Amino acid sequence: MRLDELDTPALILDLDGLEDNLERYQRYFNEHRIGLRPHIKTHKCLAVAHRQLRLGAIGIACQKLGEAETMAAGGAGGDVLIPFTSWVALSSNGWSPWPGRPASPWRSTPRPRCRGWPMPGGRRGSSSG
Repeated sequence: MRLDELDTPALILDLDGLEDNLERYQRYFNEHRIGLRPHIKTHKCLAVAHRQLRLGAIGIACQKLGEAETMAAGGAGGDVLIPFTSWVALSSNGWSPWPGRPASPWRSTPRPRCRGWPMPGGRRGSSSG
């Protein structure tokens, strides 16, 4: 397939470069004892979120409810931060990312067990939407 034949938007990655960047970034945060919570807006890719968590990220951040739901449905939603302004609107409508428990922007949840990298089925880096 040629680049001009791809449907857009499409996530195109240099996987070796991505892996190097993810490892280097996490190593820096680990060395400085800072909890890294990457925002998925930089990739919007479930496989990349799983890899970030597996390397040691304390959770992920999502701006939109649909992003958080996609990440949670794909197993990367154990500890998702949605900015407070979003929480006000979501919780007032009864939405909670934790079925059976009230929504709270301060709730901490257990970290998910990630399926790892590469993703099941041998795919490396499938897009979340």
